Amino acid sequence: MRFLERINHIMMIGAALALIIIICATLLDIVFDIATQRPINGVYDVVEACLAFVIFLALPSIFQREENIRIDLIDYFLPPPLLKALILFTRLVTLGFVVLTFISMLNPFLDAWNFGDTKYETGIPIWVIWIPILMGAAGATLSVLATIFRPSANSVIFKE
Repeated sequence: MRFLERINHIMMIGAALALIIIICATLLDIVFDIATQRPINGVYDVVEACLAFVIFLALPSIFQREENIRIDLIDYFLPPPLLKALILFTRLVTLGFVVLTFISMLNPFLDAWNFGDTKYETGIPIWVIWIPILMGAAGATLSVLATIFRPSANSVIFKE
C-alpha cells in the first residue's frame, strides 16, 4: 500500500505541475497579447493537454482516499453491517467504472499511435498526451482495487 501511495503522490505532483503550466501559459499569453496584439501560438494545445494531465493524474489519489462524489442520504439510517455491505458494493461499482474507463481509452491511444496524429499548432504527437492519461486511469484502477481489499486510513468514509 505504501508503494501505491508513493506512486499516487508522484502523480499528484505531476498534476500540480501541469496546473502551474496552465496558469503560466495562460498568463504569459494574455500579457503577450496585450503587449503585441498577437497571442502566442500553441498555448491552446498546451493548456488542453495539461488540463487532461491535471484531471487524470489526480484521479488515483482521489480514489485512494475515496474522495470521489458520494451522497450520504441513507448512511445514517442503516445498521453498520448493512452500511459496510453498501460501501463494498459501491467500491465494486466504482472499480467497474474505472476499469471500463481505462479499457475505453486504449483504442483512441492506439489510433493516435498508429495514425501519427499531432496537435495542430504545436505538432505534439497525440499519443504522447495519452501516456499520462493512461497512467492516471491505470493508477485509479489500482487505487480502487486497493480500497476494496485494504481501505486507506485516510479514507473519508470511515472518518465520520
